[in-house]
Order: sequence, then structure tokens, then C-alpha cells
Amino acid sequence: MNPLRWQLVSARATLWLTLAGLFLVAFALRVYRLDAVDLRGDEAYTVMLWTVTPFSQAWMELAREEPHPVGAFVLYWAWTGLVGHSVFAVRLLSVLSNLVGMAVFVTLARRFFRRWLLGLVLALLWLINPFFLWHAQDARTYSVLSGLSPLCFYLFLRLTDHPDTPFYKWIPYIVFQTLLLYLHYFELLWLVAQGLYLLSLRDHALLRRALKAWAIIGVLAIPVAVQAYYLVFVSQFQSTIVEADWRLLFSNFLPTLLFGDNTISLAAGILLAVLILGGLAYTSIKQKSPHLRLVFLWVVVPPLLLYLVSKWTNPNFLPRYMITITPALLIAIVAVVDNLPPPKFRPYLLLGVTMGLCVVSLHEINDYFFNDPPKSPRWHTLATYLESRTTRHDVIMSGSADPALDYYYSGPADIYNIPISNANPLGEFTWLIEHYSGFYLLASDRTSFADAYLREHTQAIYGDTYPGVVQYRHWVVPPTEIEHPLAIQYGDVAILRGYTVLDGAGDSIIILLYWEALRQTSTQHSVLVHFVSEVGEPGPPPTAVLDHGIANAIISTTAWQSGGLYRDPVIVPIDNIPPGQYTLRIGLYETDTGIKLPIEDAAAESTYQGRYPIGEITIR
Repeated sequence: MNPLRWQLVSARATLWLTLAGLFLVAFALRVYRLDAVDLRGDEAYTVMLWTVTPFSQAWMELAREEPHPVGAFVLYWAWTGLVGHSVFAVRLLSVLSNLVGMAVFVTLARRFFRRWLLGLVLALLWLINPFFLWHAQDARTYSVLSGLSPLCFYLFLRLTDHPDTPFYKWIPYIVFQTLLLYLHYFELLWLVAQGLYLLSLRDHALLRRALKAWAIIGVLAIPVAVQAYYLVFVSQFQSTIVEADWRLLFSNFLPTLLFGDNTISLAAGILLAVLILGGLAYTSIKQKSPHLRLVFLWVVVPPLLLYLVSKWTNPNFLPRYMITITPALLIAIVAVVDNLPPPKFRPYLLLGVTMGLCVVSLHEINDYFFNDPPKSPRWHTLATYLESRTTRHDVIMSGSADPALDYYYSGPADIYNIPISNANPLGEFTWLIEHYSGFYLLASDRTSFADAYLREHTQAIYGDTYPGVVQYRHWVVPPTEIEHPLAIQYGDVAILRGYTVLDGAGDSIIILLYWEALRQTSTQHSVLVHFVSEVGEPGPPPTAVLDHGIANAIISTTAWQSGGLYRDPVIVPIDNIPPGQYTLRIGLYETDTGIKLPIEDAAAESTYQGRYPIGEITIR
């Protein structure tokens, strides 16, 4: 083979192998621990509601209330129908969409710079962008947008580079731009940037073709326009997102788009924006490059329009809505650095800037995977805990209407979301007390009133807590709650009707004793709870003593009602008890004198002497 030809083939092979390696690394990074973190609320909302059958009654109701176009619903309905509803499966769509965007981005960069080296640099910057990575592991449409929006700009740029292109070649652009509008309303902002770019070209024939294409897109997007109109003017949707503040464009938007969720000082943000946009404007004018002019408009126009829209209507001012200007920001940085004087230092400057971006991005990625708080609570663990506890007579009370709880929890209890608009839902709480026997409160900053109400009207089961969860039970004990029924009478004071064993917080366990009152006493009585490890009667000294007043001394035998059934929680701190098999012995005694009440059964009293062995407890 001709040496020159061999050199060309070798260089091309090296290029494609390098690109393949970058894509493999990008894929591996995006699927790494893809399902390690549970779905956050918005993701669970996607999986549970966006996947309903199109044009069903539930789908139509969703379209009237959900602030996302119907295309997003159809997309996830089709995707989950193909791959399923698991966490890995639903997030995989975002992974693949981001990789498609990376491929298009490299092609777009090649069209901008005509140099594969810069294309490889931009591929690397896309690969390690923390914001892209976060959304590539998130089951929402933002990663899909980051894949399709560069494709639309690439198709648009190719059409504007050849003004005499037959109109039928505009069809791919029309299709994908329409699809973007069906995925997110704010994609309309990028059409404005494209329109301003065409006006700057002053090519009337090209502008007429574009207007024709946009007219077709407008007709195709009529359902989206109707949905948006209904959302704003009929259902009067009100966003709860942060109010628009122009300073956030510099202190939050810019660093987040480049380095992941970050905030820097306003001065630093303005300086960074001036360096990027000022350098881009200077380079565009110096090179007389319409392509860089498009990049400038791509970066500047959508955020400004988002600010105005959020200022005048509903606040929708978050960096994720601008995720598709990140490709333009990366192109702008490379374009500015690649044109800095003197030319002989440009490769070193490019290498230095690239390495700097890599260091910052890799630091953020490391924090994302290993140091930052997870994007969602451990819903699966919480749901498992609740499923092991709850019955159809219980209710789970949540301070936030987070669909993730509904996604993970499959137990028999009902879920009640404390309403945002009702700060003091006394009537609803009264109804809950009347209809349920167990209450699991997921504590938050919006549950203080519920917590106070439940403490006053129900019995708190102290120690039976998953982090952030407080259990309450109705004072009236349903007989079905008792797992191990008994009938051990102590004197003429009370009958032990049974017990239930629960796993408590950390390494503890909880024993629920159930006492039926026979009469009120003149003096206070306490419960004897002994853990005995050795055999023999009337029994050796206990290994652990957990004597207490009934229900943490809330219930007094001097005041309890004859015939009433009372729940008596006993927290067993197993850290203080050596592992082993223990006999649990229960009795009643006068608190002041320590005199034990006799077991009514004479034979049992003769054997156990007031300390009846109700069962075996294993401490691990």
C-alpha cells in the first residue's frame, strides 16, 4: 500500500477508535450506579402518570393539568411498554438520548471547526459534563432534549449553509423541531434564536423557506398550543418554582450548565459570562463567521426569554430548562480559546483550558457519586419498612405529595398527603382518627401540626421509628393487632391479653404488651419485664430488667377504666443485652413496695411466683 495512503488510513482508524473509546466511556459513566439511587418524586411521577395509555380518560385529564406537552407522555408510554418500568429501564432512555446528543454534537463541532481535533475535545467535554451526567441518570425529558436540540441546530445550520436547498430537504428539520415542541414548551425559545440568525443573514429567499417551514411546524404543533392555552387560561396552573431573578443567570445558571448544580458569586459569574460571550462575539466579528453568530444567539436568546417569560407569567426559572444551551457554551469556549493570540500558543492554551474543565468536572462527578446527598430519599428501604408494619387499618401520612412513595410502597395501608393549601386540616385529621387505627407520619417541615394533633389524640409508639417516621396508634386496640394472644391474670387487677414483637429503630426491638384492666387500684402499679437466659424455676436472676409504668407511665392503674384494653410498648435496647436466647417474664407489682401480684392460676403462681414466662426472645 502507498505509504501516504497507509498513513491516511491509520489516522482515520485512530480517529474512529478514539471516538469509539470516548463513547464507551460515556456510556459506562452514565450507566454506572444508574439504579443505585431511588427515583425522585418527578421521576416517579413520570413512571406512574406519563405512561398511561394515550387518549384514555386518565391521559386526557393529565394533559389538562400537567405542565408538559403530550409528546412527553407518549414517549414514556412507548418506552416503558418496550423495556418495562424498572428504575434502570426508565432511566436508560435518558442515557441513550444523551449519547445520541454526543454523536450529533461531534458532527456539529466538525461542521463548525473543520478539525477533528476540536471535535474530540468537545466530545470529551460533553462526556464529563456533570449537568449532562445528572440528567442522563434522571427519568425526565431534559436529557432527551439535550440529544435532539443539537440535532435540530445541525439540520438548521446545514440548510442555511445551502440556501438553494430544495424545500423537501427541510422535512427532517421540520419533523425534529416539531417533536421538540411536543416534548417541552420552552423549545419555542430556540426557534426565536434561529429566526434572529436568519434575519442577520439577510437572505430573503432563505427566510421565506424558513417561514414556510415554521408555518408547517406551527400547524403540526396546534395540539401543543391548545394544551398550553388550556393549562394557562383554563386550569390556571401555578408553578411553585423559584421566582425569576436576573442575577441567577450568572451566579447559578452559568456554573450549573458547565459544572453541575453550583452557585458562585455574582461578580465571578458576570466575569465568566463576559469572557465567554465577549470572546465569542469578538471571534465571530474577527472571523466574519455566521456560524459563531448562531452560537452566540443560541447561548444568549433563550435564557433572556426564559427570564422575561418567568417574570411576566408563572415562575419557571431553573437551569434545567436551559440544558440545551450547554452544547453552545462548550463550542463557545473552544472557539474563543482556539482563536487567542499568538497562534503558536493556542494548542497549549486549549490543552490547559480542557484540563482545567476536566479537573473541575471530575471533582463534581466524584461528589455526585460518592459525597453529595442522593437526589432522592431511600424510598425503597422506607417502603419495605412500612410494608412490614402496616395493615389495611393503617394510614401513611406524608407532608409532601411525592409520587415516589406510591411507586415503591405496595402495602395495604392508604396514603394521605397533607394538603399544601390547608395549613390546619383539623376536620380531615378528625376523620382519619375515626377511620384508621394506625398512623405512620413521615415527618417534614410541613407536618408539625399533624404531629401535635396525633400526640394529643393517639398513642405514640416510641422507639418504633425509621429515620423521619413516627408511628402512632389509636388508643382503642383492635384485637387483630395482638400477634401472640394470652390470658394471664395477675391478682384481681389485670389480665395480660398477649404481646406483639416489632423491629425498632437501629438495633432495638419493641414488645407491645396488651393489658385488660379489671379494676382501678388505690396505689400505682408497674410492669415487671425480665429477660432471663438460664433455665429453672422460679427462675434465676434476670440478665436485663426493663420494668416501667404502663405505656411509658402515661396510663396509671389508679385511673384506667375497667374492661379497657391498653397497649404497653416496651423498647428493648439490644446493644445493652448480650446476644442469645432469652425467656421473657412478665408480672405486675406495687410501685412503692415492690410486692408482686400473684398469678391467678394457683399452679402457675406456685411455679413462676409472679413472673410468668410469656415467650422466647432472640437477641442477635
